[in-house]
Amino acid sequence: MRFVPALLVLMSLSIPVHADWDAAGEARAAAAAKAETDRQAAVNKKNTAAAARETLQNEGTDTTGKSDDEVIEMVNTRMQQRKAATDQALTNSISDMRKTLGTAADGKSDAEVTRMYAAHYQQQMESKRSQGEAQLQSVTGKTMQEMENMSEEELDKMADELEKKYGQ
Repeated sequence: MRFVPALLVLMSLSIPVHADWDAAGEARAAAAAKAETDRQAAVNKKNTAAAARETLQNEGTDTTGKSDDEVIEMVNTRMQQRKAATDQALTNSISDMRKTLGTAADGKSDAEVTRMYAAHYQQQMESKRSQGEAQLQSVTGKTMQEMENMSEEELDKMADELEKKYGQ
């Protein structure tokens, strides 16, 4: 008796299953999907061309009579030219930084040179600020902080005194 259920299971597994497969339906679905993809690509190209035309017209370039492909190519060319100019300016800038830093920049990466130059520039600006504050104090007798805390009346009085002293 145990043999019969096992035999039934084996028999049920051996029965071929026939799928309901519609090759023509699948081909139609694939064609529809391709058509939708092509339609989306055309819409994207039109949108890109419209944006490119607007960009060129804002820059004063006439796009009348140009095809969408020509307009897109014009914008791409301009973008490449601008990127090249930006890259060249960055290269020149780092080159100038290296010249300013001298031998301290030798063998350093561009990032390290940029960091060193920023520190150098900050130090120069601090020095100039200190010199300016010292000159201000020598002329007015007051520090910048003291002047910032003065009332309008005190500032007017000091301005009058400076006009008398320096004759303006």
